[in-house]
Amino acid sequence: MNKDELLHALCRRLIEDKEVVGEGVWSKLVMVGNVAAGGASMCGFCFDANGDWQAAAPRGGDALDLLRALREAMASADAAGKAWVSGLLKIGADGRVSAEF
Repeated sequence: MNKDELLHALCRRLIEDKEVVGEGVWSKLVMVGNVAAGGASMCGFCFDANGDWQAAAPRGGDALDLLRALREAMASADAAGKAWVSGLLKIGADGRVSAEF
């Protein structure tokens, strides 16, 4: 997969994970992912329409595997081959996505 496909797959995996979005209706998901030589992690917050929030973190390795693959794909596409260390994802229930690395 290319970097755009990997970002899409990561976002889809996060919104399908009940440990991340919970059981109720969610409005926005804000996640921070970190990748370093020692491993990868991801955590953040899930907000409902009222602005109430709950802490969120993916369970299982699928999301972290996608995060690592995204980092590798983005480094390969970078002219200098530089890899990022952390990224911020904002995912709206309306389909809008913002990503900063």
